[in-house]
Order: sequence, then C-alpha cells, then structure tokens
Amino acid sequence: FDSVESQDTNDIIKTAVLSLPAKYKDVVLCVYYNEMTIAEAAIVLRVAEGTVKSRLSRARQKLKSALEGRVSDEL
Repeated sequence: FDSVESQDTNDIIKTAVLSLPAKYKDVVLCVYYNEMTIAEAAIVLRVAEGTVKSRLSRARQKLKSALEGRVSDEL
C-alpha cells in the first residue's frame, strides 16, 4: 500500500512541477531532477546564479500552494 501511495504522491508532484511556468519549471528540473548545482543550472539556462536562486524560491512557493492538501504532510 505504501508504494502505491508513494507513486500517487510522485505523480501529483510531477504534474505540479510540469504545470509551472517554463522559467520556474526549468530551474526545478535542472536542480532537483538533474541534480545540477546552482552554478551549473545558471550556465545551462544562461542566467545569473541569483536568478536561479530566486526562481527556485518562487517555484517552491508555487508548488507549496499547488500541493497543499493534496499530498501528505511529510513533504
């Protein structure tokens, strides 16, 4: 049962990430899914490191709002 619940949670999170505006989705995918550093993501996305940090922060805020009440409190 736990693996089914875990997969459901992963699907919900994946859908939320993919629904983000491109500039936020791109940094989330680079840093969290591709495990890039802030510096590496900045190079790939051709933006300043500070821009990557601020976009990650805004992306996390948007994801938190989108996911509240949809996934367990363990996040």
